Amino acid sequence: MGCLTLVVILIGLFLGLWLDTRFDTRPLFIIIMMVASIPVTLFLMFRVVMKVAPKLQELTTGKTEKTIQETDVAE
Repeated sequence: MGCLTLVVILIGLFLGLWLDTRFDTRPLFIIIMMVASIPVTLFLMFRVVMKVAPKLQELTTGKTEKTIQETDVAE
């Protein structure tokens, strides 16, 4: 997640720098791209969490059920 955030921010930074040098508007596009990177990062984090959460829940539930079955057998 941290790497994803860093990548989005760096893309926004370099895109803003490139646009500023291209149109000679030094801080304008950097600020716009940095502000725009916030919702993009939040959206991407949400998508990653929604994709990974079921797998984590399945792993956790599977281990819990296995532990319960081992406890029942031991008794």
